[in-house]
Amino acid sequence: MIAAIAGATLVLGLLVVLRGAFPQKQNLADRLGEFSEVDMHVSRSIDDSLSLQLAKTLLETVKGDDIFNLRSDLEVTDTSFDDFAIEKARAGLAAGVCLALVAKLAGVISGGMPLLIVGILAASVGYMAPDFELKKKAKARRLEFSRALTSFITLIGSSISGGGGVSTAMRDAVAMGNGWVFDKLRNALDEAALNGTSSWHALDALGCKLQVTALIELAGSLTLAGNSGARVTETLHSRAESSRAKELAEMRSEAEAKSSTLGLPVGIMLIGWVIFLGYPAVAALAGV
Repeated sequence: MIAAIAGATLVLGLLVVLRGAFPQKQNLADRLGEFSEVDMHVSRSIDDSLSLQLAKTLLETVKGDDIFNLRSDLEVTDTSFDDFAIEKARAGLAAGVCLALVAKLAGVISGGMPLLIVGILAASVGYMAPDFELKKKAKARRLEFSRALTSFITLIGSSISGGGGVSTAMRDAVAMGNGWVFDKLRNALDEAALNGTSSWHALDALGCKLQVTALIELAGSLTLAGNSGARVTETLHSRAESSRAKELAEMRSEAEAKSSTLGLPVGIMLIGWVIFLGYPAVAALAGV
């Protein structure tokens, strides 16, 4: 039974490798057909499949109260909740099956219950693995957002100094930028304009949604200026200057940290060379 499962797994793996190495070519009609209503209906049917619902339910159950932080990380990395749920389920299933199969074929573990326990433990570890990559990517994206926000603040301050209002200054500033950060800011301001809400409230909601502290603080300053007419030009300029100084200090710290690690390979080579030269003498003295 185990040999049959191993053989089937090997054949399946070879088929996947061959299909990846020699992908089937699609004609233009098939590619254009992906945008048709029929394919959209099929896609929706697949998205509403039982496996997706189980993966989403499992993810929501495991995360529990931390689901808001997860959705924030997914939002800032432009990752779909459904795709992430499926990815975690596949990672857990693959880790559990592979480790149990390897342990059985290697003869390390025998018996159904020990294999089941090992598979469950491996599946748990594999299920949590995508979280670390998501956290790392979300941290990098938030840092990139904060750095791009410095340019946005500078543009707003310059526009307000020229006599423009707060809302006009934000629209002008977001129109002059590019990249995914400005795309999110632009979408938030456009949505606020369509809903009839204030621009600074839209930025505050976006900052809370993405958990970007700098954007929340900026929205607070703009709210004060928009509601009470307070002059925030000096505040915006000082905030931009402090942000640039912080970014410079962070980049300098990162460069110094990377420079300090350059000597590690050389040190390891020197230690290995000393051991290589000293071992004969030590062995001779020890009578080995």
